[in-house]
Amino acid sequence: MARTPHHKKLIINDITLTNDLASFQPPVMKKKMADRKGTLVGSKRFVKYEAPEWEAKTEGISDDVILSCLRDGKDTIVIYLEEGDDDGVPYTLEHTMTGETEFSNGESEVGGDLAQSSIKGVSVDKYRHTYNGKVITDFDIGTNDYTIGGKQYQNRLK
Repeated sequence: MARTPHHKKLIINDITLTNDLASFQPPVMKKKMADRKGTLVGSKRFVKYEAPEWEAKTEGISDDVILSCLRDGKDTIVIYLEEGDDDGVPYTLEHTMTGETEFSNGESEVGGDLAQSSIKGVSVDKYRHTYNGKVITDFDIGTNDYTIGGKQYQNRLK
């Protein structure tokens, strides 16, 4: 399957980046496993998911983007939108993250390329990932509601 994006956009609070967006790495839901004791053959069991992080690399962005990343703390909302085709079949992809971000500014050579900067989501409190409108992952740590990989996990505290 060859996925070909035609249009990519990153929205940080009220700032939209299109041409400045070099790459985007969405949150990865990585399972944390624990050894299962008391068995002859070792095995593992699922305990929880590790805290996800995401990263976007940009080129030559302005100070208003930096300010937007840092001013709202854990209430920073970042939306990544992508449209393209999967072997000729159109698709739309959306990642919406809420949480703490950090910003690192790269260096550029004098008269060289634009500086590449990195925006990272270091604490994701809310996350929603859809593909062609279908929910893949949707969680809100504050409410303990989780759908990950299309599977709904019941909140044991409710």
